[in-house]
Amino acid sequence: MALTLASTAGAAPPPVYRSYQDCQVAGQNAVGAAGGPGNLSYQCQEIPGVPAGVAGCPPNAGPSGCIGDYYELLTSSP
Repeated sequence: MALTLASTAGAAPPPVYRSYQDCQVAGQNAVGAAGGPGNLSYQCQEIPGVPAGVAGCPPNAGPSGCIGDYYELLTSSP
C-alpha cells in the first residue's frame, strides 16, 4: 500500500496581524472577495509571538522574534 503526502513546502504561511480587529477586518474582506460566507469562512487565532520580520516584528529582533498577542488569519472553504 502506497502512502502519498502532500508537500506544504511551497504554501505561504497564514497572514498574521498585530490586533484582533485588524484580523477580523481582513477576514471579512477575504469572505467578501470570495463571494460570501457560503464560499469561505475565517477564524482569527491568537498566537503568543512571531518570528523576526513578521507582522511588524523588526527583522533584527533576533532568533526568538517578538513575544506578545498576535493573530493568525485562518481561512477554509466548505
